[in-house]
Amino acid sequence: MKFFLGLTAALLSSLAAHALTTADLGQGLTYVRFAEGESDLGKLSALEARVIDLRGAKFPATTAAELLNALTRSSDPSKTLSLVLIDAETSAPLAQALAHPPARVLTLAPASAQLTADLTLNISDEEQKALREAFEKNTPVTELLPAPTTKERRDEATLVQEHTNGAPLPIIPPEKSEAEKTDPAKATPPPLTDRLLQRAVQLHRAHTALK
Repeated sequence: MKFFLGLTAALLSSLAAHALTTADLGQGLTYVRFAEGESDLGKLSALEARVIDLRGAKFPATTAAELLNALTRSSDPSKTLSLVLIDAETSAPLAQALAHPPARVLTLAPASAQLTADLTLNISDEEQKALREAFEKNTPVTELLPAPTTKERRDEATLVQEHTNGAPLPIIPPEKSEAEKTDPAKATPPPLTDRLLQRAVQLHRAHTALK
């Protein structure tokens, strides 16, 4: 285990040195976003589970072929899972190469991109523009994912019993005012979420649970 963690840390450090954006998404899943023109793809083979963000990537046809080769190379192909994000800004050679991906490679794309992908999501142009701006500002991808919910569920009888035994009653947040309910301008806007990346993470979690 220590060897594996050391190898992963060394790999991520090496990827960062090649101007790649990387992030640990938890449970063994690594996020990798390639800079424009980046072609050092061989290091992907050391990652067992990876989200490869190719949205907006501008690679030539030769790099597209290299990418497919990199996706099929692994120390244990039976365990490797690649979740590849593409969009309308992904260069045509890459999108075409991924139209028929190899085994254990899933592609995800916005439905508006009209690309051949295993899974598409309805994501507005405004949302995609906001995400591109967030990427340009080097916003950490983990900030574009919703925090995991750990809401505790207890019925009223349990709450009363716990309160009788000295436990304080939970603080109930105030309801929204009528103005907030009817006037969207007065409501707090939801945080920007990368829903395509979120779905990729959900797919990995489901895949892990089925092992």
